[in-house]
Amino acid sequence: MKKIIIFIFAFVVLFAGAAYVGTDIMTEPVNTTLSYDQSYVWYTGLAKDTIGIGDSVYTFPVRKKSLSKVAPYAYISIDSTGGTANVVTVTLESKAFEDESYIVRETASWTLGGDTVIKLLSDTAHISEFWQVKLSGADDTFKAKILKLNLKFAVE
Repeated sequence: MKKIIIFIFAFVVLFAGAAYVGTDIMTEPVNTTLSYDQSYVWYTGLAKDTIGIGDSVYTFPVRKKSLSKVAPYAYISIDSTGGTANVVTVTLESKAFEDESYIVRETASWTLGGDTVIKLLSDTAHISEFWQVKLSGADDTFKAKILKLNLKFAVE
């Protein structure tokens, strides 16, 4: 009788562990995952959210689960904190599957020299689950801090 109880207990633990491992595993780092009923993310930048200190690229990946097309809107508030007045390219990118490469959906440019707000709006809805806002500079001789980064998704 004890062997049967131990066997049943081991089977339940194994089954529960397998169910846990199978939910939403991703190899790619994602800052935020939005479920089907969530349409936006509000993010306030931290000290680590600075580009130009040893790296000229900053990415903020978001996974938006949806059963239909979504039209994204990105609001990025940036503060120039030093360095040379280089151009920073801000892109909103997406892909449908984790294994794909990102496709640029919207682009804007900003020359360092003070606080600014960049808005990227896509009038076209896309079938994409993986999104990212990417800031790229020419080199790492500038410094800019992301103060606020908000993403909103309108479901078609």
